[in-house]
Amino acid sequence: MKPEDVVEARRASGVDERWQGSRTTKLMRRVLRVLRLEGPMDLHLLGNLRDEGWGLSYRTRRSVDGKGRPIPWYTYACKDFLERRLRRDLRVFEYGCGNSTLWLARFVGEVVAVEHHPGWAEEVGRSAPDNVRIVRADEGDDYVTAIDGEGKFDVVVVDGLDRGRCALHAVASLSEGGVLVWDDSAWQEFRETWPGLESQGFRELDFSGLGPISRDKSRTSILYRDGNCLGI
Repeated sequence: MKPEDVVEARRASGVDERWQGSRTTKLMRRVLRVLRLEGPMDLHLLGNLRDEGWGLSYRTRRSVDGKGRPIPWYTYACKDFLERRLRRDLRVFEYGCGNSTLWLARFVGEVVAVEHHPGWAEEVGRSAPDNVRIVRADEGDDYVTAIDGEGKFDVVVVDGLDRGRCALHAVASLSEGGVLVWDDSAWQEFRETWPGLESQGFRELDFSGLGPISRDKSRTSILYRDGNCLGI
């Protein structure tokens, strides 16, 4: 790429040219290079992390994108994958509500979420659109079985309490092409539960990498069978 092409690309990205060319900035860059901080600063100002909104999410401790809109606390790769495949004719059940609930509501027809914390359920509910319903249930059996009697769901998100029990119990409430989305699937609880799900024909598509807020690598997995609603 020619130097003038680089400049044009930076202009198109909306990056302040002063970060690239002023004398002060060049001096700052030399200092940052010595301190081994030039790369992180470039990622924050120029790279994909800026577009994803990682800096904003880290500062506010909220799972949001670069425009401040709610997104799930999944890995970015899994979020991007789901955005391309979720549809308005799908129903979703979530174990644990949050910004993921508000994000899902933008792409699917209905979201039902169970939440054990009254204050958090109320806070999320205040921002929720009409296609979201939050169910309150205490920890234990009431929480695990909150999905019962709600009909069939195309996607069940396992992202709250007692994830192993919830995942195994929710299988009976999946539609014919239903899938499970298990966040933080690198945790021991997933490894302990996976044999029981695998024996029922599920396969794992995992997305490892960075997500909002955290600086550490994590993993979100989609558990699917043949003929699933996401076309995997």
